[in-house]
Amino acid sequence: MTTHSVWRWLCAGLAVAMLSCADSTGPGSASAETARHLLLVTFDTTRADHLSVYGGRAKVPHMERLAADGVRFDQVLAPTPLTLPSHVSLFTGRYPPSHGVHNNGTYVLGDEAVSLTEILRAGGFQTAAILGSLVLDSRYGLDQGFELYDDQMPSQQTPGTLHVERTAEEVADRALAWLQARGEERWFLWLHFFDPHWEYRAPEPYLSDYSATPYHGEIAYADAQLGRVLDQLAQRGWLDDTLVVLTSDHGESLDEHGESTHGLFVYDATLRIPLLMRHPGRLGEGRTVDSLASLVDVAPTILEVLGLPGSALPAAGRSLLPALQGEEDEPPAVFLESWAPRLDYGWSELTAIRDARWKYIRAPRPELYDLQADPLELTDLAAAEPERAREYAGKLEALESSISSGHPTAERQQLDPQVRKALESLGYLSTGRVGSGSGADPKDKVMEMEAIQDAVGMVFHRRYDEAILGLETLLLNNPDSPRLRQHLGNALLQTGRIHEAIAEFERSVQLAPEDFGLRTSLGSAYMRAGDPARAERSFLAVLAVNAHVAEVHHNLGLLAQGRGDTEAAMASYENALAEDPTLLRAAVNLGLLYEKAARPRDAVRMYLRVAQLEPQNVRALFSAAFLLVQNGA
Repeated sequence: MTTHSVWRWLCAGLAVAMLSCADSTGPGSASAETARHLLLVTFDTTRADHLSVYGGRAKVPHMERLAADGVRFDQVLAPTPLTLPSHVSLFTGRYPPSHGVHNNGTYVLGDEAVSLTEILRAGGFQTAAILGSLVLDSRYGLDQGFELYDDQMPSQQTPGTLHVERTAEEVADRALAWLQARGEERWFLWLHFFDPHWEYRAPEPYLSDYSATPYHGEIAYADAQLGRVLDQLAQRGWLDDTLVVLTSDHGESLDEHGESTHGLFVYDATLRIPLLMRHPGRLGEGRTVDSLASLVDVAPTILEVLGLPGSALPAAGRSLLPALQGEEDEPPAVFLESWAPRLDYGWSELTAIRDARWKYIRAPRPELYDLQADPLELTDLAAAEPERAREYAGKLEALESSISSGHPTAERQQLDPQVRKALESLGYLSTGRVGSGSGADPKDKVMEMEAIQDAVGMVFHRRYDEAILGLETLLLNNPDSPRLRQHLGNALLQTGRIHEAIAEFERSVQLAPEDFGLRTSLGSAYMRAGDPARAERSFLAVLAVNAHVAEVHHNLGLLAQGRGDTEAAMASYENALAEDPTLLRAAVNLGLLYEKAARPRDAVRMYLRVAQLEPQNVRALFSAAFLLVQNGA
């Protein structure tokens, strides 16, 4: 444990201990108004105005049940339209300029950050998280304070791919099992339902019931799984003793402003989210709060309802209980940002300030909206009201300065190539600039962004000829984009045009020599071309920069096996599994080599790992059983 970690835990524990010694009439005293447990549920990609509980068309009876028995907050904004940084804000109570996480996949929350979970654990809570997507994998730092952080996605049958999500039903099943094992101790459980995220493929009957609006079908399906968890709490007699909090990380544009999904803009379509809280003893029933709020306000509110010290969390947000009690004069303005345009495409980032009426967006061409008269943000008033625009530009600068004090606790990283592929399959391109790098206004680039996402999506859907045409067209305007050239190389490789693919990969490496993912693609292409020497040089160049890339170790194992060097192959596969214990291909190959090398115990161990990763793999179980019988292994 680092010095920062020790200090963080000591501070949290001291704060909780001081609270326990406080006068019994104080705000932290144990009483009927203090919730004993906490259930936090985050619905990914869920915009408030499309839910029936907020007047929308997606039927969510279990959310409605929460609102009827608790509180519905009507004006809550996510700080950013991106999953990882928004969840980091939820757990730290801090905006992205403070915690330092600005995008998916390439940032890691620093160990010195203080999270809601750490305070709860120091306060005696058992802590568990069950995640629905790789986007929130523990490698990004959100596991701090959790005793159980269940982020293992199910194995996929398709070789060379990584399963990036699991269904709400699978998340709920694991939640029910965890709750069943609880006793009388206090507990905190976080559930993440990823289903509303693109692509929208809800199971029946939701797929048919919402055939015209499949996004709504995903939300309705996830709501049904939420109901299963709430029912178990009621059956155990825990529901009224549990603070239930439901919210989202961001919304979905659904073609508003020309954006089909989310990440590019900071309009309310992708930032206004639901927030429901239920604990009748403290919050009352059937109440509505209209005050403007941010996701950074959720953790301080939770701590107050649970009777734990909010001072232990260095948050920018505030408790929403005064707003609920009508004791707040004017809610503070909220900060908004999206760095995806800059980090993914090389265009300008967007930052914004929003209060109860006005939103100002800092961009190459600034924008100003009167949200009372224009809630859809269709009429930009920046030119018509220059004085107000300048006023809000100053307010944004002051707000950004106030929330950026101190050193951000996150650091950037490059991605493992397998994780890159997984995130890109979800439409996230945060693994390198694919656009022109011009610093352009995202408003001027939205059609290009949609074309890029369409072309990349065609690669993942194996529509390679269409992808090649689209990518070649995009490269006419973005000839120096290493990521577009990598995608083109992948499509060419899949159509058997190996040498053309190699040329694209070589060009991409020239454009971004520091990117080991590009060198990994180049090495794989050399393997396909039957050039093991160049493949090995490419892979070794990757390991010289980052020795922890599981796919590269696996590929070196294949090369060693191809030249008959069994010992080197086994060592490489073992290294691959040390970096990624779920890498199915490495486990299969290593099991076969162990068996060939007359190491039956090791072979059985590896075949059992294969069966655990892929339960439908009967052959692995048969091989393990055969070796056990034959050798008594």
